[in-house]
Amino acid sequence: MKKVLLLQTCDGVVYKPMLDLTEFHHKNYCNKHGYDYRRYDGVIFGKFPWCSTFNRIFLLKEILEENKYDWVLYIDADAVIVDLEKNLDEFILDDSKALVACRGTSDNPLVFSDINIGVCFYNMRHQFMPFIIQDWLNLVNLIPKNWNELDEDFQLGKNKYDDQFMLCNIIQQRMDSHDVTVYRGEERDKFNYQGPFIQQVLRVDVNGVKNRCERIEQLIKEVVE
Repeated sequence: MKKVLLLQTCDGVVYKPMLDLTEFHHKNYCNKHGYDYRRYDGVIFGKFPWCSTFNRIFLLKEILEENKYDWVLYIDADAVIVDLEKNLDEFILDDSKALVACRGTSDNPLVFSDINIGVCFYNMRHQFMPFIIQDWLNLVNLIPKNWNELDEDFQLGKNKYDDQFMLCNIIQQRMDSHDVTVYRGEERDKFNYQGPFIQQVLRVDVNGVKNRCERIEQLIKEVVE
């Protein structure tokens, strides 16, 4: 049996209420299927709450160095497993894949690198994974350290210093289409968005942390009842 870790993180303040809701729910899922669960609160790189988005990169590096897990399923704080009976075998069966994800904004089959990393599987045993993570860290470390002097868009997390944009570029440069599985078209929500397995309560759909927490709580209640 493959060793799997479900990983979640948040800034520890703004998004903490969300993760407090999903942690217990996802721990129960992991216990049911024999997976490990790990949570990290805080901001590893940067000074703004949204900078906790970079946490996953540093945590993946740490997990890789532990050499304990075969696969990591990363789930954003605002995502909820809605089918507790379904295991992860379908997604982690093919060890030739470095990443498994759902489509981002494009459905062009020639653009294999456009993925949504809010929910994403990482094959920690894949030959490319050490390079992917290191490339990712290198790009983060290129971000200027003079945070107070950066423009407002950066402070709001709206420009090129976007970890998803970074990873998509790395995939495009490092790998071929056969190295990743990307669900697109009718399968775009295979384990994301409003799909049958994992759903994400995105801020573009529900405005405000309080309202998103209420929606997450409602989803969890519907699942367990």
